Amino acid sequence: MDCHDGTLVGYEPWVERDTLVLLVFDADVVDIASQPFWLFWTTAEGKPRSHAPDYFARLADGSARVLDVRPAHRIKPRDQVAFDATRAACPLMGSDYEVVGAPPGTVAGWPATDTRATAWPTSRPRYAWRSVSLAG
Repeated sequence: MDCHDGTLVGYEPWVERDTLVLLVFDADVVDIASQPFWLFWTTAEGKPRSHAPDYFARLADGSARVLDVRPAHRIKPRDQVAFDATRAACPLMGSDYEVVGAPPGTVAGWPATDTRATAWPTSRPRYAWRSVSLAG
């Protein structure tokens, strides 16, 4: 999918595509990267793990949001461990983190004054992060 500056941003399942469409058309989002970095850690059992979040969004106010896209009914215990590790790491990088499921059922046809659809992934408190290049 073409981002704001002509850069292509990847997606895998359709739910990621739907989330990406909302991010691209969100006026508060100025840049998007797919799988922006890899996070490596060791589990409580001593096993190595890694995870690449789905998206990094730079917002117009300079803050950042890292997103993983997975409907709640598809989050397996192994996925939850990865999401928890990412949630713990993001504040250390100055970024907000959220796991999002499927976007709202209907976006087309909503009145322009109804901002619930466009505010969906970026409507929570955010933290400043100076450069997208720090993401990986």
